[in-house]
Amino acid sequence: TSTGGNIAINADRDITLTNTGTVITSGTGTITLTADADNLTSGAINANNSTTAIQAGSGLVTLLARTGIAAGTTIDNVTATNSVSGNIVIADTAGGLTVATGGVSQTGSGTVDITATGGTLNVNGTVQSGGAGTITLTATGGTSDVVVADTKSVTSTGGNIAINADRDITLT
Repeated sequence: TSTGGNIAINADRDITLTNTGTVITSGTGTITLTADADNLTSGAINANNSTTAIQAGSGLVTLLARTGIAAGTTIDNVTATNSVSGNIVIADTAGGLTVATGGVSQTGSGTVDITATGGTLNVNGTVQSGGAGTITLTATGGTSDVVVADTKSVTSTGGNIAINADRDITLT
């Protein structure tokens, strides 16, 4: 936990949060989780032990892995890259989530599933999948929209794309 400072966690293999394990910063502090930091074999981020496993204020949360990302979050801004296998699953309960500049990149064959519960999902960075996995972007809640910003895209080489919102979907 940091009260506004930056947090960087780097592992040559996996990063796993269990039971009540959390990574928390506030204000503009950033969080960077890097699994497979040595870029040799494997490394996954397993932080879906609760809906608030990763918490941040307005600072950027960067998730980098080789073999999958599963994250329960209460954050405002995120980028994520998964480079070999496994899925990217980000379930946010902060009341709104922004895919920041840097976007979300799945270069393996896994799926990408990003959900903003109780608020708008703003796609301000490209979301892409280089494999056959489905990309699903979802905003749930009565006033929840999905907004893909101008010059940003949601693209998949071989998989389906589903965009779901309880209110509006805007592609600019």
